[in-house]
Amino acid sequence: VQKAGEDNKPEPVTDEENADPDVDRVPQPIPGSKRKAVGIAVGIEAYRHPGVSGVPFAARDAEVMAEYFRAVAGVPDERLKVLTNEHALKGDLVEVFEDWLPQQAAADTVVLIFVAGRAHVDSRTGAVSLLPHEADGRSPGRLFSMRRLYDLLGSIPMQRVVLLLDLTLTPTSINVPDGKKPAW
Repeated sequence: VQKAGEDNKPEPVTDEENADPDVDRVPQPIPGSKRKAVGIAVGIEAYRHPGVSGVPFAARDAEVMAEYFRAVAGVPDERLKVLTNEHALKGDLVEVFEDWLPQQAAADTVVLIFVAGRAHVDSRTGAVSLLPHEADGRSPGRLFSMRRLYDLLGSIPMQRVVLLLDLTLTPTSINVPDGKKPAW
């Protein structure tokens, strides 16, 4: 690997620079990376219900992914939504995915979605749902179904969608002896 020196001659990259890449260090924007892209980054690390364990760094991960969407995919600020913690209620997810996203997308759009947090697996059906900030996994009305998200994404004209999920399954939903495996 080489990098350009002050005189534009390549100089070797040191072992120290290669040793431990920091994923939180977002690269410089890639020239010409502007395209018709839309980004949504959701990170929920703290939950309102005291019985729901947090997911360390989920909000920070969403913020960093949003920076990657800007730098690498050329997503402009007006086409990027970041939802974290108390700003990631079920109503916020519905508004962004069902109202805002369809208005942004077109046949030539690339949609980038990152979600970090918790998911609930229905022990009877295996259906997977996202846990918004206010959910506890026991109130189905407060969950956001992955099936709902998939159906929505399938109904929007777009070139492609990239869905990145960094989800921790709720312990109560995966430790059921006869429970179904997650049906993603």
